[in-house]
Amino acid sequence: MGILPSPYNLNQLSRDEIELHHLEGLLCHYSKNSCSEEFSRRTKKQWIHNTILLEEAKELGKISLQNHLHGVLLKGIHLLTFLYEDPGMRFMSDIDILISSEDSAQWEKVLEENGYEARSTSSFGDRIHKTDWTKTIQNIEVNLELHTELFYHLNHFKWETQKSQIEGFEELTVTNLFLHLCGHLVFQHTFMRLNWLYDLYFLFEKEKHNINWVHLYEQAHKAKLFRSVQMVLWILKSFFNVQMTDTALTLFNLQGKHNWQSMLTSDFLLHPNEKTLRFIAMKHLTKDSLQDAAQYDLLWMKQKFFR
Repeated sequence: MGILPSPYNLNQLSRDEIELHHLEGLLCHYSKNSCSEEFSRRTKKQWIHNTILLEEAKELGKISLQNHLHGVLLKGIHLLTFLYEDPGMRFMSDIDILISSEDSAQWEKVLEENGYEARSTSSFGDRIHKTDWTKTIQNIEVNLELHTELFYHLNHFKWETQKSQIEGFEELTVTNLFLHLCGHLVFQHTFMRLNWLYDLYFLFEKEKHNINWVHLYEQAHKAKLFRSVQMVLWILKSFFNVQMTDTALTLFNLQGKHNWQSMLTSDFLLHPNEKTLRFIAMKHLTKDSLQDAAQYDLLWMKQKFFR
C-alpha cells in the first residue's frame, strides 16, 4: 500500500509532488526547515490572496444582508473561517457560494453592481449549475463561483446549513460539510488533489465528535455519495491511523474487503493521472453503483461529443 505522509510531514514528498497538490503552505507551516525560498514566497503570496478573499467575503455578506439574499459559503472560504489558523496554509483559488436557482438573477445583478464581470458558465447533463465571476482588488484577481447545484446527479438535495462566522452567509453543518468534501474529492474529482484530502483529515480530527455518523450514513445514501465517504474514511483509517468509533466502522463497513482497496494506494493518491486506465477505473469505482457509473459515462459522452 505504501506510505502517505500526514500533513505534518510533507518534507517526505518531492518538490514536484508538493507543487502538484498545492501543499506549499502546509509544508512551510509544519516543516519550516524544508520550506525553500520559492515555497516561502508562494506561501506569502497565498496569504495575501486568501486574506483579500476573506475580506471580500465579509463585504459580500453585508451586501447579501442589504439585498435580503441567501448564500452558503463552501469549501475553502468556509474552512478558512475555522479550520486553518493561518490563511496562507491552504491553497484557495476562489470564493464558492451555493445559492438557490430562484436567486440567480438577483445575485448576478448584485455582483455586476459591485464590480464583478461574468466569465463563464458550467453545465453537465443539460443543466447550468455554476457561473464564474471575477474582479480585481488591490491588483489581486478575485474569482467567485455561484453554484445552484453541488453535484450533477443531485437536483433538489437539501443541504443542511447553519449561520456562518461571516455575517450575512450560512455554511454547511459539520456533518453535511464532511459529506460535501468527500463527494467533491472522490465522486467529482477522483482524488485529483491531495490538499483536499488533508482538508478532510483536519476536519475529521477537529470535529469527529460532532459528526453525526448515523445521519451521515443516511445522507450519504440519499445523495448517492456513500462510496465517497467510505473511501475517505478508509484512507484516514488505513494511511493516517485515525481512530474511528465502532458506529463509523460498522456503518461504512471499513473492516470489510472491497474491490477498490487494492487500487487506492499511496502511489495513486500522489500521482492520480500518471496511469490513464487506472484513473478511469477509479473514476467508475467511486460511484455507488454500476448504474451510477453508466449514467456518468452517458452524460460525459453527451457533453463531449453532442453539444
